[in-house]
Amino acid sequence: MSFGEGFRPKPTEELRGQVKTAQQDIGLEAEYSLFPQTQDEETIFHMSEDELKQKYTRRYEMYLKLLRDQKRLEYTEEMNLSPKEIKEIKKWLTVLNSLDEYITKHHEGENGTLRGKQIDVFEDLRNFLEKGGDSGYVKLPTGVGKTVLFTELIEAINLKTLIVVPTQILVRQTEEKIEQFAPDLEVGKVYAKAKQYGRQITIITYNSFVEKIKDGQINPADYDCLILDEAHHALGPQSQEAVAEFDKSIKLGFTATPNFSYEKKLANLLPKEIHAMSIREAVEGSMLCGVSAVIAKTEVDLSNVTFTKLGDYNENELEKAVNIVGRNKAAADLYKAAYNGQLAVAYCVGIKHAEAVAEEFKKTGVPAQAISGKTPSKEQIRILKDFREGKIKVLCNADLLKEGFDEPKASVCLNLKPTRSKVSAVQRGGRVLRLEEGNPEKHAVVVDFLDKGMPINKLPVLFADVAGGAQLVPKRKTKKGENGHNGEGGVPRPPIIDIPGLEVIYDEEEVMRIVGMIKIEKKKINPKPYTEETALARLETAFIQWQDKPKEGKEKFNTNWLKLNGFDGLYDWSKRHTSISDLVAKSKNKKFKSNFVKQIHPERSLPYTEETAMSKLEYAFAKWQESPAEERGKFNVSWLNHNGFQGLYDWTKNKKNNTSISALVDKSKNEKLRDSFEKQVQRERSSPVNKDTASYKIETAFEKWKAMPEKERGNFNTDWLFKNFRGLLKWSRKNISISELVAKSNNQELKDNFKFGK
Repeated sequence: MSFGEGFRPKPTEELRGQVKTAQQDIGLEAEYSLFPQTQDEETIFHMSEDELKQKYTRRYEMYLKLLRDQKRLEYTEEMNLSPKEIKEIKKWLTVLNSLDEYITKHHEGENGTLRGKQIDVFEDLRNFLEKGGDSGYVKLPTGVGKTVLFTELIEAINLKTLIVVPTQILVRQTEEKIEQFAPDLEVGKVYAKAKQYGRQITIITYNSFVEKIKDGQINPADYDCLILDEAHHALGPQSQEAVAEFDKSIKLGFTATPNFSYEKKLANLLPKEIHAMSIREAVEGSMLCGVSAVIAKTEVDLSNVTFTKLGDYNENELEKAVNIVGRNKAAADLYKAAYNGQLAVAYCVGIKHAEAVAEEFKKTGVPAQAISGKTPSKEQIRILKDFREGKIKVLCNADLLKEGFDEPKASVCLNLKPTRSKVSAVQRGGRVLRLEEGNPEKHAVVVDFLDKGMPINKLPVLFADVAGGAQLVPKRKTKKGENGHNGEGGVPRPPIIDIPGLEVIYDEEEVMRIVGMIKIEKKKINPKPYTEETALARLETAFIQWQDKPKEGKEKFNTNWLKLNGFDGLYDWSKRHTSISDLVAKSKNKKFKSNFVKQIHPERSLPYTEETAMSKLEYAFAKWQESPAEERGKFNVSWLNHNGFQGLYDWTKNKKNNTSISALVDKSKNEKLRDSFEKQVQRERSSPVNKDTASYKIETAFEKWKAMPEKERGNFNTDWLFKNFRGLLKWSRKNISISELVAKSNNQELKDNFKFGK
């Protein structure tokens, strides 16, 4: 092999010696072998350079690095690799060789913990790390066994690891899984009631994760691996900041729902999708039980239910609309007629709804219980135990059991609460898909209750949509008529039932027809993503629909009309990329342009005081923080003008008010606001100062100086102003000196602290 290039043909003994020397030079013991010990040396030494690069990418790069250092050692008698680099090489060799060894033992039948397609995920994780990856995610359906999977991974790589989970229930469940499958690992827990730091494995809730990073009780540098369970919970701004601190660690996310919303995607935090498994793949691969998706159409009218800014149902209004005796009784009657005796989970809108549904079940003779976050912990444990033992047949809850609930005996999911979230639809249905030991014929049912009166673009997400089918079964045969099955892959025969106020749809084709219709209509009304061209076309389509409305009582054609008539997706897109007014201006349709009424933002006409202006600025900053990080841009004057705060900016530009946006920023007590606005402030400081604002500027500068840590600020003088308020200093040299401005000030503290710079 020539230095810095590929291999030239060499005898095996020469190559073996070369590898041995490279290992000895950095003190590599046997467990740090450069290439997997499970692989025959002869095979490796006869691979071409391309084959080695392809199969052992990271280890090949480390090998080259060591060879280059050998050459350097020959000529300079000193190594170039630092102790830190050597430690890093050892870490990666441990990780990759251990994973190779685990996979080999699995295929040889020595390690049977992982089952079915789980080993495929394990192999993809190994390949991802070998190819140089260190930050990615795995998409696995609920119930496939991701906790077991990452437990086996952690045990194999033997690195100090931090596991982050959403709830305290999951902290305990994760600890139990680790104790079951990797009892030799030392585990600590960190949440409100536990503070066990310094263990090999630490399990922590997302809330505590953010807190403990901020207060320094957890140092990211102490961990070589970060595992994010239910990783979509890490997409909040603070969680993302905390994850970013682990810049030297392997970062792996596990979730069933990597896309929390159109804007929030796990790929924005952990760039690489390492492995993805659909619900259909998991069922057909016998990782989950078979499932039927059923639709129960009701006569309940939801046309008066409004929607939140995020596009979901107003929960108070929704609960009032659905929590009625007829609908609740229909759910109980459906269970009694079709699924009596099976363990079921009913998802309700709120606590009152859950309690009312439980009462209706009890009236039909079915043991049922409401459970919520307000149920005391001991009572929760008792209820779940009774459910597991079959003393309670139906658990009625308001999303408490959506994550962290693991009961393989549960086989029926009743979605009495409509949801517009794919995350919720996946998580709820997934609760009943787990395999049950001793019951190979388990077949789950997910029933979506579909009410009347909702706009087509506001219809709920149905389980058949997220599952990719209405009838999913493992790839095995069931004899016709056996165990009450119809011979079509283990799908139970649906009973013939007649329930007042309920149309139950079992037929697979009809269920998928409804799913398809909803998807097509939603796509027509709210296509995503837009370009400027398609957005304008959509806007002109909206105008045509507005024109067709009856003249009597017709509202003005404006942004408010768009939001109320199914074009809120267009409006939301325009807020992030342009504005409705700008799109209208670009239209060639004169009639369209003349009918559009530009809305004057009410806040723009409001008179401000400095106090209310400051409140408005801090409110604007909070809105900016809520925006998706990848789309919001910088928090500055331009952002304020394009996001409904132009009135605030116009007020500060009025000379009579003797202030500016940057002056308000400097006075704010919100440190994050000041830091985020820093670049814009710097540009504004170079703008012209006049006699009316110069005195105010020097006093503003003094307040900023006082707010700085004493060790950092130095003297308050012209040197400090030059670094921090250059525009003021530049202006003063031509018009009036800084010392004269200080002398004119009524602020005695400013005068006492000002010192002349040299």
